[in-house]
Amino acid sequence: MAGLLAKAIAQRRARVLGPSEVTFQTLSGCVNALGAASLPAGCLIVIASRSGAIMAHIAASPSFIDAHAGPIMANLASLYKANRAACFPSINETWVLIGSISELDGQKSKLEDDIMIIREKLAAIGLVERVEEAYKFELRNDDKSPTNSSKGTVLVTAQGQQLEIYVEDQRISLV
Repeated sequence: MAGLLAKAIAQRRARVLGPSEVTFQTLSGCVNALGAASLPAGCLIVIASRSGAIMAHIAASPSFIDAHAGPIMANLASLYKANRAACFPSINETWVLIGSISELDGQKSKLEDDIMIIREKLAAIGLVERVEEAYKFELRNDDKSPTNSSKGTVLVTAQGQQLEIYVEDQRISLV
């Protein structure tokens, strides 16, 4: 791995999400970034503000409503509610990104169905306004690119009061 996430890790400023995990990170202090890289096929959810970020990875499975996805979404909702007052006080300054990570072309349609379920669950915890405007991205981890060393990475960081989100080192324009 190379690129912005690798640099943040080398500088010990980033916490990295693992497969099938949910994590929260404040975006101030020594560790001011949250990232993901080389995750297996599935969905990646990012809830971010200038103060904090939550990331969750849900691995692809034949049935989304299974024993695996339910606890992850419940944990995400719990982290959001616990940190809402301190890190996500304004819906207008909270961004939601939902991404699919596919390894095969056939997985794409199944992941789109999963994303619709995720949107419904996010709306249920009060992110309905932001979910309707959700940013979407797609990562493919099946082929390594010599010209894109940041392939398969997502990074959320704050520089001063500025929230920055990168997908494969491309900055997402937040409006």
